[in-house]
Amino acid sequence: MASNPTSVANVGVGVYRLTWGAGEMVQGGNIIITVTGVKDVAGNPIPTTGMAYVGEHVGGGIGVQPTVTTVAVVSGGQTGAVVDVSYSEPMNNLGASTASSYAVSGTGRGTLASNPDSAVSRGGGVYRLTWIAGEMKNGGDITVTVTPSAVTDLAGNTVNPAGNSGTHMAGAAGALPSVTMTSTTVAPPGFTNVTPILVTVTFSEPVSGFASTDIAKTNATIRGSRDRGLVYVQSGSTSGSVSITADISAGAAQDAAGNLSTGRRSLHAISTTWRRPSPT
Repeated sequence: MASNPTSVANVGVGVYRLTWGAGEMVQGGNIIITVTGVKDVAGNPIPTTGMAYVGEHVGGGIGVQPTVTTVAVVSGGQTGAVVDVSYSEPMNNLGASTASSYAVSGTGRGTLASNPDSAVSRGGGVYRLTWIAGEMKNGGDITVTVTPSAVTDLAGNTVNPAGNSGTHMAGAAGALPSVTMTSTTVAPPGFTNVTPILVTVTFSEPVSGFASTDIAKTNATIRGSRDRGLVYVQSGSTSGSVSITADISAGAAQDAAGNLSTGRRSLHAISTTWRRPSPT
C-alpha cells in the first residue's frame, strides 16, 4: 500500500474512511494511521504531542495469502528437466527466485534432485524451475512444494500452507531407453555358416535388469553372455538350413529413473538363415 490513501470520505460524526485504490495489506499485521494538519470545527488542531495523532489496529491487516495454482512440466529427457510453477498473484522475487524454496516429489521424480538448480521469474506470478541433471520417470506425477515461510507476495504475505503445492498428473517426461541388436557374424543378405553367432545388444543409455533370458529366440539357444552386452546365439540345427531370430520385448531393462526400455517395434531383431558348413 502507498503511504497515503487515494481518498478520504466523511462517513459519520467524526468518522472518516480512507481508501487505497491499489496495494495490499499483510494479513494479520498491525495498521497504524498517523494524522497531521487536521482541525476540529472550532479550528483547534489535532495535538502533535504524545500519541493523540496516531491510531493503531493491532492485527487488523487484511491481506490474501498467495497459493500455488498450477505446476506444469515444460520439458524433460535423459538429462535435466524444466517445470513451471504458477502463483495466484505476482510474487516477491527474493524468495520466489530462490531454488531452495522448492522441492520436487511424486512418482515421476526419477533421479531429479529434491531442489532445482535455478528458479527464474517469467512474469505474472510464473516461475520456471530448471534441473540441469537427472531424469524424470516418464508418465509419473510431478509435485512441487513451496516452503511457505520462504516465499511472499509483493505485500509480504507468505504462501498459504493449505495451497503451497501443485501436481502435474502423469506429466513427467523421461526418455525411454531404446535398444538395438547387431552382429558382424551375419553378412548381408542375412546368411551365415558360423555358430555361435555373436550379437551385440546396445541400449541408448545405462540400464539395469537386462539378462540373456530376456531375449526371445527361435531355432536357437543363448549360449552365454559377457560384458558390454555381447551374447552368443547358438544354432539349434545340426544339418541343412534353418531360420534364426532373436528379439527383445518391451520392459526388458530400465534406466536409473525407472523408465522401461522400448519394445519390439523400436528395436532391430536379428533374423538370419544358418547354413551348415560345406564338408571339406
